[in-house]
Amino acid sequence: MRRAQSQAAESASTLWRDARALLAVVATYVYFLLWAQFGFLEHLQRALDSGQVQVAMGAMGVAGLLTSLTAAAALRHHPPRRFLGGSFVACAASALLAL
Repeated sequence: MRRAQSQAAESASTLWRDARALLAVVATYVYFLLWAQFGFLEHLQRALDSGQVQVAMGAMGVAGLLTSLTAAAALRHHPPRRFLGGSFVACAASALLAL
């Protein structure tokens, strides 16, 4: 009986942890989409014709999908902490390049 209670508590804890992680990802994505992505698309629309904007949007979609799949595959084989530092450096570098 105690083992079943322990497993149930562990399962609830894991579910809560996963839900918090999912919420963090969703919040980050929504923030990025609303501010960065739409702002970038507005700049593209000013500089390019509509056909070129469609190509750029398609390329961004494919790049996002491939990056997500690559990250998921990499995280199956390596601990997440291993990638965290490099991810921060990559984000900082891309922000500096955007200036």
